[in-house]
Amino acid sequence: MGDPGFLKTDKKVQKIIDKNYQKGKSSPEKIRHRAVIWSCPANYYTDFPTWLENCWGIAALMDMETATSTLMIDKTDEESILQGIAKTNQRATMRRHTKGGYVHALDYLWETVEEYNADMVIMYDQISCKGMDGLAGLFKDQARKRGVKMMWVAQDLMDPRTISRAQMCEAVNTFMTTVMNEEPLDPTLVKFDDSQSW
Repeated sequence: MGDPGFLKTDKKVQKIIDKNYQKGKSSPEKIRHRAVIWSCPANYYTDFPTWLENCWGIAALMDMETATSTLMIDKTDEESILQGIAKTNQRATMRRHTKGGYVHALDYLWETVEEYNADMVIMYDQISCKGMDGLAGLFKDQARKRGVKMMWVAQDLMDPRTISRAQMCEAVNTFMTTVMNEEPLDPTLVKFDDSQSW
């Protein structure tokens, strides 16, 4: 059943979270923006949301990969449970992305932005999978109409040699300083050594 140390560590982390929540402390302590992250992420840069928070105060609320389903499963009987699981599987991440088209890519994004009260969208410009690029103009127009700031961050799904973590961060740095006219919360995080990104 997995690593028994995981549950022990998880309980410790939850204790810290609960303690800080009771004190009214958030982590990080200063959040300026609430962002929905859309399109396929760079799987080689799993700490990107942590960097966003600590460097710029951007909280990553939800991303396309984890917004699989918000369907509640009816647990009254076995048949209802199986139907609920089947519907959830129908909406599974890549199936929904590749078969969902306009409604999933655009309409579902704006529903998510509204649901999470976000003021910003970070759109991954996934160079190995250009599905979202065909809708780039629509994304930008709809963001403008809604008053939601949208930045595009180029990345490659699995290969940091194509677009490095530093290049992803630089796209954010440029947007935040030129479009948002903001200074970083922690200037030491703006540039970092990315030479070992492999």
